[in-house]
Amino acid sequence: MILCSVAGGGFLYFHQQKPTPPPKNVNIQQEAQKILKKHSLTGEIVLIKNHKPYFIKNLTPQEIKFKDKLIYPTASLEKPMAAVMLMQVMSEKQNTSTAFTLNTAIKRWFPDLPKAHKITVSDLLSQTSGIVDPLQEVDFGKKLTEKQAFHAVVQRLKDTPQHNPGNFSYNNDNFVLLAAIISRETHKSYAQNLQERLVIPLKLKDTFMWNQVPADKQIAGSYHDNQSEPVFAPPSLLSELIGAASLYSTPQDYYHFLKAVTDGTLLSPKTYHQLTHLKTATGEYSGGFFTKNADQYAIYGSLVNTDYINDVLMTPQLNTGLIAFYNESSGTLGLSISQTRKELWNLIQ
Repeated sequence: MILCSVAGGGFLYFHQQKPTPPPKNVNIQQEAQKILKKHSLTGEIVLIKNHKPYFIKNLTPQEIKFKDKLIYPTASLEKPMAAVMLMQVMSEKQNTSTAFTLNTAIKRWFPDLPKAHKITVSDLLSQTSGIVDPLQEVDFGKKLTEKQAFHAVVQRLKDTPQHNPGNFSYNNDNFVLLAAIISRETHKSYAQNLQERLVIPLKLKDTFMWNQVPADKQIAGSYHDNQSEPVFAPPSLLSELIGAASLYSTPQDYYHFLKAVTDGTLLSPKTYHQLTHLKTATGEYSGGFFTKNADQYAIYGSLVNTDYINDVLMTPQLNTGLIAFYNESSGTLGLSISQTRKELWNLIQ
């Protein structure tokens, strides 16, 4: 069973069944499009079979004209990216006077934060910090700078009774704080770290911070049941979620990111294993990945009050994988995503 987060702190459960391999010589791209159409899901996906990627689009009628310009909110798919950058920074600082480890208490960066002396970097990465913030995904209607976003989280947590670390409790604030640590340890903005560590070296042509989308790109709208008017993620909300859900990208770029994580380009195999097997993890989540099933890692993203859904299922070394960025759905969304995931996964066995 795969456990996945949805906006607002709820979860979707996906029961993994033994796959039924498709007939030999099947056209993966054509069959994938049929599956998406059957379940009324539009967007773009990447399927990976035996390490080979297949790129599939099933666009809304409103957006076919933008087919090569579309980008989508990543929602929580940003979290593994922030986690990877944090591990890079930590590795770079080994054997220096400013070294820190997964066991370093976050009071080093947030001395005024409640229980900061008990919460470690690893607790943030495994969502076991005990952080409580009922306002974590509330749009306050004001576009924030990075520093303002970091400050806002700390202030909200100071005003809310906090739990002790140890139990899994999914909260965006964990990764906003990790983004702040990246920025403070490098003396560069989180956005600059993203550019230098991921976008430029991996040649990610369609990955941008919420406020850095170029004019020649088109943000895909969110639709439900063929509605004509799109719903977009409020920029003010994205500005609050630095490190957690503040990016736009495409499944193609995200494939290149995951490939670079799993093949040793961004992290050593030892560090990648450490990230996905944190000692503070309780079995559900580690370093941005849902790792309840040791043979299949999952990442899931959504944004409140929209029909954006980001769905990733992958073997740990990306031999096999599904990366989906959806922007239109109909009917019961959770069941639609679950069944689509099952059928697409069977297709690549």
